[in-house]
Amino acid sequence: MIAKKDRVKAALEGRLLDMPPCGEIALMDLSFEKRMELLGALRADLVVVHLYPDFPGNERFYAGLDELKYYIEHTDYFVIAGLPGLFWQSIEEISLEVAVRLIKKVPEKYCRLLKNMRKRREMVLERLKTLGVDGVFILDDLAGKNGPFISPGDFRKFILPELEELVRMVKQIGKPIFFHSDGNIKPILKDLTELGFDVIHGFDGMDIVGLEEIREIIDGKAAFMGNFSLHFKNDDIKSLLANLKSVAELFEKTGYIFSSDGGFTPGAIENLVLLYQYFHQCWEGKNA
Repeated sequence: MIAKKDRVKAALEGRLLDMPPCGEIALMDLSFEKRMELLGALRADLVVVHLYPDFPGNERFYAGLDELKYYIEHTDYFVIAGLPGLFWQSIEEISLEVAVRLIKKVPEKYCRLLKNMRKRREMVLERLKTLGVDGVFILDDLAGKNGPFISPGDFRKFILPELEELVRMVKQIGKPIFFHSDGNIKPILKDLTELGFDVIHGFDGMDIVGLEEIREIIDGKAAFMGNFSLHFKNDDIKSLLANLKSVAELFEKTGYIFSSDGGFTPGAIENLVLLYQYFHQCWEGKNA
């Protein structure tokens, strides 16, 4: 029987074992017991635990470390620590409107904010290495459906240098690094892949033609993860099954981890479980 960790490691190397690994980037607003139960129902290979280094004194930060430790010591999941992205955290703290104003009028102040947030994440990394996590996930929100929230030029000037340093630090402790963003990140995707991310997650709702363009950009540089919406109805099942097969065929030889687009809410549990059931059925049929 193939180990969960081995499936993920193979995908990171652009290889496929018996089937692609699978797992969600967020199972929020559920108790620990409910998350464990849901991970079992999904037959997940990986688990992501969100940490909050910008508020290190609060209970959520230490609860996250305790949860990571539990998965590492008592399960066979590929265990990933999730850290809020630099841009997302900046607009959480000061709002998008203020961030854009700083970029245009007081850029040095915005640079200091990003640098301080990056340093807080670096302080957590050595702790994660000692803990024994298998990887690190940067959970950001760089774009909406029409494209990045700031221009590609401003992204490259302000966000990219700090992200590059963060990627370097994660690689320095010997861990693979995953990246998530909502929205249409295609205009900056090449920049992200060249930073050295091992996996890029997102691409919510993108059709197969759009995904073919994504494959051209990330092929040989990063594994693909995400895309599948949880907002489907019973009459969508036929097209959903076709999409499961098409996306797998597109990415299985270049690195593929099955996942939803990350839009999980407790109200979507039924569809999430159904989506994973179809995924497993698809591959069990293929391997029969």
